[in-house]
Amino acid sequence: MQQDWSPLVHIEWPNGWSAKRATALLNGDRGVTDSACEDEVEHVIARLFPRANRVVLEELNRVARSPDTARRPAVRHDALVFLAREDDKTAVIVKLLTRLKAEREQSNYDNYINGQVDGNRFAVMDARQNLWTVGGHVFKLIGFTGNDILTFDDLYTEPLGEPTAQAFKDEVLIDILHDFFGTIWKRNQGRSRPFSGSLFQLYDQNWNGKLTQRLGEFKNRPATFSASKPISPTLPDPLRWLSGHNDLSSFDNVFEAIVHGDLHGENLLLDNKHFAWVIDYEDTGYGHVLRDYAELVQNIATRLRPDMDDDLTWL
Repeated sequence: MQQDWSPLVHIEWPNGWSAKRATALLNGDRGVTDSACEDEVEHVIARLFPRANRVVLEELNRVARSPDTARRPAVRHDALVFLAREDDKTAVIVKLLTRLKAEREQSNYDNYINGQVDGNRFAVMDARQNLWTVGGHVFKLIGFTGNDILTFDDLYTEPLGEPTAQAFKDEVLIDILHDFFGTIWKRNQGRSRPFSGSLFQLYDQNWNGKLTQRLGEFKNRPATFSASKPISPTLPDPLRWLSGHNDLSSFDNVFEAIVHGDLHGENLLLDNKHFAWVIDYEDTGYGHVLRDYAELVQNIATRLRPDMDDDLTWL
């Protein structure tokens, strides 16, 4: 592991990581990598663990920890998520992100999550710190047993040779989804209300108007998209199609409820008994009642299926 030192705590980054790399990724294409920003990343971590002598950061999922696998990581814009071990304590989840995103997620947690998630297992935002450009928080997994945190992605892509073992794993995966939708998120799903509008409007609102801003750009894309594998040789380009058909996403008798907003397999964490915890509330809020289900299916179809065409993973 590469070691970086802070005046307050000794931080050990995973192989290939450093405060400099974290700073560059948090700032996206803005290229801000000066030493002051690097210090800010380390000071956020130090403030999240004020009593620690050492904080060891690890990749969240097993695939990232193993160089022999090629699964695509989930997309997190201007945000990084790690396992963190403070001295000899149980692992927690640390999320580093830009200050504005940190404030948004912390507000969503206070408004939609804290005291409003059912069951005996939930992720508590145990600490939060925001500096000038970087923020961060710690999720503590209440009710977690064991030492190894597994992601839904890890379990889904775990190779199994026996057909009976695969059938058992399929049952486990379904049980995990029943657990999330039927227990953990049940109260938030029950806070539904009628919605008059379109899916386009819901996503545009959630993404702060970015869809509307980019419609002109979408109109200039080619009309079709060709895949390298013969799943379907030529498909309508979805962004080009959206630019002229977003009104078709309006439906009658639609309900919205409080949704997680970014339910992919790296935000569903499992213990060794396959009980589930959910993290990452940056996009939590009111949305179409089926949004979480639809986005998890999309995550499986475009990232986890071994036969998926690489050219289609951005869809």
